[in-house]
Amino acid sequence: MDHHALLQKFFEFCPNGLCLCSVKRSAAGTIEEAVPIAVNEAFCVHAGQPDTELIGRPLHLILRNFYLLTQKYFASLHDLGQSFTLELQLEPVHKPVTVTVFFLDDDHLMVILQDATEHQVAEAALLSIGEMWAFSLEGEGDGVWDWEIPQKTIHYSRRFKEILGISDELSDVDDFDFKDRIHPEEVERVSLSIHEHVKGLTNNYVQEHRMRSDEGSYRWVITRGKVIKRTPDGRALRMIGTLTDTSERRMITEALQRSQQWLSAFFQNKTHGFGVVDRQNTLFLVNETLARMAGGPVTAIAHRKLNSIIVPVDWQTHVSRAIAAIWNGHESAARMEIRVQVPQSEPLWVECSLSPIVNSQKQVEAIAGIFTDITDRKRTAAALHLEQEKLRHSTWMLERRVQELTCLYEVVNHLEQVNVSLSEKLQAVVEAVPAAFQLPQDTCARLEVEDQVYLSRDFVAHENSRIHPFLFAKNRRGCLEVFVSSAATPPTGEIFLQEEQAFLQSVATQLVLTLEQHFTLEDNQFLSSRLRQSQKVEAMGRLTHFVADDFQGVLEQFSENLTGLRPHLAENPDATDRYDRVQTVLHEGSRMVRQLAFFSKNRPLSANLTDPAQLFEPILAQFQTRYGKRIRFNLQTAVVAGQTTPLDRDYVSLLADQLLQNAADSILHMGNVHVTLARVHLDHEADDHLPPGMYLQLQIADTGVGMDAEELTHLFEPFYSTKNHRKNAGLGLFVVLGIMKLHHGAVRVRSTPGHGTVFTCLFPEIQKN
Repeated sequence: MDHHALLQKFFEFCPNGLCLCSVKRSAAGTIEEAVPIAVNEAFCVHAGQPDTELIGRPLHLILRNFYLLTQKYFASLHDLGQSFTLELQLEPVHKPVTVTVFFLDDDHLMVILQDATEHQVAEAALLSIGEMWAFSLEGEGDGVWDWEIPQKTIHYSRRFKEILGISDELSDVDDFDFKDRIHPEEVERVSLSIHEHVKGLTNNYVQEHRMRSDEGSYRWVITRGKVIKRTPDGRALRMIGTLTDTSERRMITEALQRSQQWLSAFFQNKTHGFGVVDRQNTLFLVNETLARMAGGPVTAIAHRKLNSIIVPVDWQTHVSRAIAAIWNGHESAARMEIRVQVPQSEPLWVECSLSPIVNSQKQVEAIAGIFTDITDRKRTAAALHLEQEKLRHSTWMLERRVQELTCLYEVVNHLEQVNVSLSEKLQAVVEAVPAAFQLPQDTCARLEVEDQVYLSRDFVAHENSRIHPFLFAKNRRGCLEVFVSSAATPPTGEIFLQEEQAFLQSVATQLVLTLEQHFTLEDNQFLSSRLRQSQKVEAMGRLTHFVADDFQGVLEQFSENLTGLRPHLAENPDATDRYDRVQTVLHEGSRMVRQLAFFSKNRPLSANLTDPAQLFEPILAQFQTRYGKRIRFNLQTAVVAGQTTPLDRDYVSLLADQLLQNAADSILHMGNVHVTLARVHLDHEADDHLPPGMYLQLQIADTGVGMDAEELTHLFEPFYSTKNHRKNAGLGLFVVLGIMKLHHGAVRVRSTPGHGTVFTCLFPEIQKN
């Protein structure tokens, strides 16, 4: 059976009266007349006439008071599908019916009539149990109001009075009191609704509005009511209603609406992707941001499997395991960094946060995911890592340079020692040789030839010899020792005979000449090699100076560029931590370069009158920022503000930086570094050869691990370091000692293992030129 036949049977056998009417409209578009074109049997019963008398006759002639009661409601119908429902008593039927009217199209409407006799019987029953109903509502927390309409009085129940704060002594009041308590913005709407119900135009009265309490505040309430008694001609006599306090529910509703608005705003935001998956990992809810990340519109991404938009390796390694754990109740949330596949493009790095959506039985119904694009952050971290590798390579190259310079320094130090020794010996030659020629009787010689020893008291060296007389001469057959001073007694041996003097003289002369030639050739070769080595050291020193300056510039540019990245890392704690570690490494590298520059260029002292407090305060502030709450740096000064001391600012800044870094490195966990500035007077020459006078005393004390006696012995040696936990060139305290010597001052140190270390630097108030 087709649909048309089914509709025809429904029309015929429907228990409610059905009337299909054609509509005639005026020029203004209002309805002038409705003419039935089809009616069913039930409608004929309600109208009291057969269908032949109904079809083709205007509706107002069939139901004489129909237009009178429904005209206002017809005016409210504008669009197709709109309808109204009324409970009326139509003539000439004289029984209550419920009328429903709605438009099928612009030219046709449908009228449905339903018997309302049982409904009115129920209303009569309601009238008989009105008091019981009122007491029941009181028990449920609702207030009850009873309006005697002809007497214009209204009675409030006890709960009604409690809700609005009305005194219990107040009994029956004028019905104006009810209207007067309604909020001014809503009084017209509520009054109209009550009036329509009293006139019988609506089945009941329900409105939500605000009512004023006796305290003057307004509360949100729902008032409901129904006329339970009328005269035979339909005039209302009594109306009973309820008052429900909805202030708390209203607050909850508004909060829920705000939450929905926030959720909607979050769902529609442009920075975070949002999606919800079911147990089959199907995305049944997706916002535009997640769809854009996956490279398609919402319609293309919705209802796809979640694993289809995620890189397979990340899905297997992270996402699938996290989702399984959430479904099984083993995890309450999960957070991970994964890649989203983008068609014909590189994958996007996203931070994915998964959380369960549970029902009232605390069962997981779905899993919600928030996806945040972190591709830029990943690129920044990769660039930062690359710069770290570059810095690490540069530091390694710098350490190699330092090792090379270490070897050069050892050579230079050895050359200095050789030069000092040669100077002393040459001075002794100048002083001793004339005495040997003038006082031959004070000269003693010892000759050893093939195990035979000969001694002489009057030996004279060859007059052309430039070798010091007491140098040791040796050839293949024997050796000769010459003593200038008579106080130096030679070993025991036979005394030369008078006749052997000529032989001894010739042997001594030949040995001395041979030794002189050998030493002269060897000395020339040695001095030539030392000259070349010295030139290499000087050239390497200049090269180191230039490399240190250039590398310092590279580190400064790197630090500036790195500082520019800082605002972009605010939301990433891991990248911020890496940033801080890079800054620390940069500071270490900069300090090493400054040490190297000091070591290589040997710049003379440039002392200027300086306020020591102003010099040290920013340095301590930098260290406090770098170490935060782990180490506290304190500055205590007893120097009068504005009092100055001749200091080289660059060198003293390097000294303070090195000593503070040593103090910080010695503190393994939490600790303090105390810096004290004071002016002291030395009354006598100290052990470190400081002359009496006024000195600026810089004291740096830490609560670190301290040092033992062995470490203190080698503390100021170059390339010696107590920092076994990390690589260190060992130049820091050697540079500190050099800076103090340039200032003609001294550095002192005392330390006890486990009780910290104290460095004391004394700067003279008057500097030598």
